[in-house]
Order: sequence, then C-alpha cells, then structure tokens
Amino acid sequence: MSCDPHYQDWSGIDLLHVAGAEIVPSSEYEVQFIAEGLDINVESNYSAPVTIYTARWGDVIIPNNPPGSTTQPDAADHAALVNKFRSAPGSISKPRALLAGTGMGASGIPSLEVDVGFAEISAAVDAYRGRPYPYAGPVPCP
Repeated sequence: MSCDPHYQDWSGIDLLHVAGAEIVPSSEYEVQFIAEGLDINVESNYSAPVTIYTARWGDVIIPNNPPGSTTQPDAADHAALVNKFRSAPGSISKPRALLAGTGMGASGIPSLEVDVGFAEISAAVDAYRGRPYPYAGPVPCP
C-alpha cells in the first residue's frame, strides 16, 4: 500500500492478501483498476469500483462480521488461533491469523516470517473484551 499506483497484471491471481497500516478492521474500501499508461487524472479511465469489507478486529474465521450479523470476535476465533499456534491440520491461514503484526505496539503490519504466537491469541482476547484496534491506521496521501 502506498500513495503511488502499483501496476501489475492481476489476471492470474486467485487470492490476494493486502496488508498495511492503511488497511484497518471494520472498514469499507472501494477498489478500482486502471490500465498502465492511462491518465490517472481522468475518472473515465478507471473500472467500476468493487467494494471490499474488512472483518472486525479479532474476527479471524469465516463468516466474518461484516457482512454477517453475528457478534464477533467470539470463542471460535480464539480456538482458531490456538489451533494455528499448535499447527493443527486444517487451521486458518497465517495471513489471517497474524493479528499482532510485527510485535505489540508496532505498526500492525503482519510479517509472514513470524510464526503465530501468544501475541495473536492475546490480541483476539483484547478484541473480544472490546478494546479498540491498537494501531494508528491510515496515513493520508499528499
């Protein structure tokens, strides 16, 4: 994520995990694409927007809220994180499980080089208790 456009052929990508301080829980984002070389200042050059919703803080298993209407996160989210910590077969993906980012008090940006640990389980408990998302959130582009 950055303020500058990133051009790439996305047609061969089935699943994309996006991370960054700009991506925060319980949010709605509109994503559009534009072909490389087109003027980024001309609105008609962009695709129709696709709306993407992020889950609530600590909500790591599907169905997420939103769009679901259940109270989240719940005990199933905690169990899913414990299973990932234990490397149980069929556990959730690492990008979904890494709630604590690069360390508590850090930016909240997940590092796939780090294993899922107690920090993620603790973060899910904090979210369950109603503590707010602990990271700063987006930095406005100039």
